[in-house]
Amino acid sequence: MAVVLFLCASLTLTHCSDKGGDGPAPPNPCSETALAVTTTPAVNSSDKVQVEADLPVTINITAGFPAGGATLDITAKNEANNVQFFANSSSLTTSGVHNITITQTPPNSTAIVQITVTSKNCASNKWTGTFRYKRK
Repeated sequence: MAVVLFLCASLTLTHCSDKGGDGPAPPNPCSETALAVTTTPAVNSSDKVQVEADLPVTINITAGFPAGGATLDITAKNEANNVQFFANSSSLTTSGVHNITITQTPPNSTAIVQITVTSKNCASNKWTGTFRYKRK
């Protein structure tokens, strides 16, 4: 009798521990329209030469702005030594044009700028672009 109970319990535990894994993938919780962004200087450009320490940047969110808003993050670092010299994070409530000025660009350097716009409601709805510029 004990052997029968042991076998029943073993079979029950084995059957209940099956993790499945063959079912459908969970639905995507993010149903927002993808963000579309343009920038000046343009993403993937590297020909901008800047004489001053400050560089004006225009970010234009042209489509997909989420109803809950977005976060705009900008970083700039020296390409030669990878040292970040500028960072800005802004909470956005509207689409359209947003102007930021990158400051304190080191002289005689090439800078890499990364711009990221992320939905506040859906972290997977994210746009990222980079560009380079030189300061004399």
